[in-house]
Amino acid sequence: MRQSLLVTSPNVVLILKVDNPNTPNDFRPVALCSVVYKTVAKILAARLKSLLPGLISSHQSAFVSGHFIFDNVMVAFKSLHFISQKKVGKKGLMALRLDMNKAYDRVEWNFLRAVMIKMNFYQDWIRLVLERVSSTSLSFVLNSRISSSVKPSRGLR
Repeated sequence: MRQSLLVTSPNVVLILKVDNPNTPNDFRPVALCSVVYKTVAKILAARLKSLLPGLISSHQSAFVSGHFIFDNVMVAFKSLHFISQKKVGKKGLMALRLDMNKAYDRVEWNFLRAVMIKMNFYQDWIRLVLERVSSTSLSFVLNSRISSSVKPSRGLR
């Protein structure tokens, strides 16, 4: 399957998140992709879904069917409770809170390629996935006008 302008050049519209926007964070970007793009992406996702149990640790909670956000809250609570109750021992304990806010927006494509190679994905699969996420260009729809195109360098659609 070859890349084409039809498949890889979406228009991005900005949807309001709040009534009175003041910053770019007050908008949600939505990529308007072609039917061809969406169909190929759904096929790839369906095939990948059957492989996920062998790729994702049983300890992971994000993006795992049957795992809920509340599970993470309970793990955090129990961990902090254990740390606060620890009275003896030579080694200290530490808790970290990491902000993973929209980490998929910051995925470097070369890193994604390297991970798939390390996990022994076929080269054709890697090419198909990277064609879906690395648009040749995209344009923004602002005030009913389409902007000139820009070339993204990271992030997942």
